[in-house]
Amino acid sequence: MSIRVRPAPEPTLMRGHSTPQYFMVLDAGHIVEFDRPGVLLAKGKKEGEKGYLRALVDECTAEERARLWAAAGVAEPGL
Repeated sequence: MSIRVRPAPEPTLMRGHSTPQYFMVLDAGHIVEFDRPGVLLAKGKKEGEKGYLRALVDECTAEERARLWAAAGVAEPGL
């Protein structure tokens, strides 16, 4: 099992399984989002709305972003 943690105080994405069904996003030790990856990424598709997971994914390189969107089973906006 691998765990990836982003530096605090930014929201933290921990990965504990290779194909998770649900993601839990933490900010300062508090759960700020918990749902399926596709649902969390879709939160950021509306104008003026951006979820925590979507914000983290948007910080990734284009290659990483494409891989994460594909793994979530949803189309990346703008493609």
